Amino acid sequence: MKKEENKTINQFDSDHIDWLKDKLSFIQKNQFAHTLYDRENPLKVTQAELDFICEEDQKSERYFMDYSLKEWDSRAKRHIPRWVRQPYQTDSQVKRYLSYYFSKKCKDKISNLRITSERMLEKKVYVFNYETNKDETMSLRENWFDERYKPWTQEENFSYKDIIEFSHDIKFKVVDEKDSEYFKHCEYLKSKEVDPKVVNQSVDLIKEQSSIQ
Repeated sequence: MKKEENKTINQFDSDHIDWLKDKLSFIQKNQFAHTLYDRENPLKVTQAELDFICEEDQKSERYFMDYSLKEWDSRAKRHIPRWVRQPYQTDSQVKRYLSYYFSKKCKDKISNLRITSERMLEKKVYVFNYETNKDETMSLRENWFDERYKPWTQEENFSYKDIIEFSHDIKFKVVDEKDSEYFKHCEYLKSKEVDPKVVNQSVDLIKEQSSIQ
């Protein structure tokens, strides 16, 4: 077991970890997560909880989608072309977009589709600068998609939470433990005298029934 995982387990109990993983899974997979955690109603977590969510998210692959899109304009009654770039998409997001664009009901047309691992875009490449007459090093992301994407390179000064917020259009808010959503969740269960393990078992049962249906 990795040192980071040991540290996390020592910091949170199993119910707490399960709750955090469920929250992250909901954000990664549910296209309506932004309606729940927006600027007016952000997901309130402690700094330690946010660190865990970010570390857990990085265990999953994220992708950069780019493609030529001929978007149907119902008013003009014609297709309007544009180049679409969608960085840091989860597997679920990629599948959702493909399912939409390749459905029979979709009037939009895509071509030159490219789905690239974000980890691959972190790789460094040498590019000849004709102004300085020298080779320069930059990320593949910056080389392919221009310097506007440089801030999203891992070496730049950015917070990983920005990636999750940007990709899913949600907001986190770092708060004290007593104001965190998990703390309030536990307080609610205590007030109802409900065992968290029973709740988790009920949720698992609902998920199983939903998958069967």
